[in-house]
Amino acid sequence: MDLTHLVSAANRKAPCASGASHYWTTAGEPEASAGNNITVQLECKHCNKRIYEFLTREQYFLCENQIKRSQNETSPSN
Repeated sequence: MDLTHLVSAANRKAPCASGASHYWTTAGEPEASAGNNITVQLECKHCNKRIYEFLTREQYFLCENQIKRSQNETSPSN
């Protein structure tokens, strides 16, 4: 699932090394951080670039289902 809507404007404008648009998916578990924020690690499906985005608790809970769905899609099957 593409999570581009969670990416900051600066990272959204950065070109993808593949020549296509970045397609951001989760790359790990969200982590609590200082100031009541949640850190989400994202990875581009095309060029494997990794970034960290800081979300407020409210932003995270609004998108929690999408983030979990993306984690299920990218996790290795057992």
